[in-house]
Amino acid sequence: MGFFPYFGFIPELYTFGSGNVSDVSEVMGHYFKQIFGYREVLLVITAALLFYLVPRHRLPVQGVLALVLLPLAVFSTSVYQFGLPGISQSLGNETLVRRFGLAGFSYNSINEWVNIKGGYLGPKAAYPGRISKLISPDPVSSQATSSMPKDVDRIILVQIESFDSEAIEASLSGKPVMPFVDELRSKCVNYTNFLAMKGAGGSSDAEFSVATGLVPSLRLPALRNTDFSRVETLYDQLRSAGVVSRFAHNNNAGYYGRNIAYEKINSVETDFQKPHETIQERLFAKKALAASLKDSQKSFHYFFNYQSHGPYQGYSAQTAEKFSIGASSDILSDYLATMNEVDQMISELFSMQSAGFEDGKNLFILTADHPSYVHPRDGEIAQSRIPAMICHASFEGTTVSNVYGTIDLYPTILEAFGVTSGNAVLGQNMLDSGDNAVLLPQGKLVYKDKQGKVISRPCSENCGPYLGYTDQYIMLHP
Repeated sequence: MGFFPYFGFIPELYTFGSGNVSDVSEVMGHYFKQIFGYREVLLVITAALLFYLVPRHRLPVQGVLALVLLPLAVFSTSVYQFGLPGISQSLGNETLVRRFGLAGFSYNSINEWVNIKGGYLGPKAAYPGRISKLISPDPVSSQATSSMPKDVDRIILVQIESFDSEAIEASLSGKPVMPFVDELRSKCVNYTNFLAMKGAGGSSDAEFSVATGLVPSLRLPALRNTDFSRVETLYDQLRSAGVVSRFAHNNNAGYYGRNIAYEKINSVETDFQKPHETIQERLFAKKALAASLKDSQKSFHYFFNYQSHGPYQGYSAQTAEKFSIGASSDILSDYLATMNEVDQMISELFSMQSAGFEDGKNLFILTADHPSYVHPRDGEIAQSRIPAMICHASFEGTTVSNVYGTIDLYPTILEAFGVTSGNAVLGQNMLDSGDNAVLLPQGKLVYKDKQGKVISRPCSENCGPYLGYTDQYIMLHP
């Protein structure tokens, strides 16, 4: 039950294959700190009592019923909060019953695994078209306008782990948490309905969508398992256009199987934190960006931070003192204190490239991999929203309410460099004004209706080709 509230789905059995053991060991502390909640504690306690007391003591009927009914009551609160069978498509591939019923879940997962043919999750599939055509036959019409700046030489994409829009304007102990990012918005196009597209790959799904322009899989971690020899990545297209690409992440390359993925993508240079290396995130980030700024040719720099990964206790003693945080702090205070240091890091990165930015040669993009889930939110759309801003010297703090997702960064970055995104792109340039839709890995289509309201609806039949388009590239045994 803990996995579902945090990640939004219960994975297939083969998601827990032997190749993922190293990932589990790295996130175990995070899991128990942030995911293992009161429901799980109650279930463990009642199960222990049931197995200990019943064989040794003649409990009254009422006592046995209490031990049986309490876990069911706890379970029902989870079902109530996260969905009933009638809306179970939002919870995974098929049904909530399949996911929470151990026998049915195990049988169907094993059966699906056995019947998958050809070494890939899905058969070869034809390009289904842009996702936006599901809501508009001509999503980028001749009347659509574009605010794409001209002559961009460098794009810096900074992706923040567990970044909530609430943190930007938040205060802690009367002091602003992210003053720099709050001010930066005046130089950016700000997207109020930008959605995380998180499937079985967790945080790595964001960089998968940026790299491939594909919808992440809900069945296997896509970045780790994709056959990149069959996919023309963003980095491949940029290299063909003479653009150098670098990806930097201040964590071990083995986290989420990035070492496996990036060994197969030779069109991007990577920089990971070495095993047992100790370096402050801001220093690592500045060192990585400095290498990109030395390039005389066009370059794409992609930095994915790690400090703001849960359980949000990596902030310094100085920051704790600044915000009067004691030893018994709550998770929200820890999160906001962490985001204050992240704000300072973003400020320093922006300052490093400010000369090119002011000359109109640099495009600065700031977004997230997924929300922190620390701030309470109602509804699946709200639970998927993350900040996104595209900043340029010519922009004046505009707000865009069209729906976009991580997948749309792929064509946006290509077209900012003047590279035609081609005929096999699923997403849409975020600086075009045409209608757009986002297909979440859970099979939900999110878009604005004619009244301007953001809605979400199941999209099982029409959206199947888009999900299958990803499955054809995902190997069962990479």
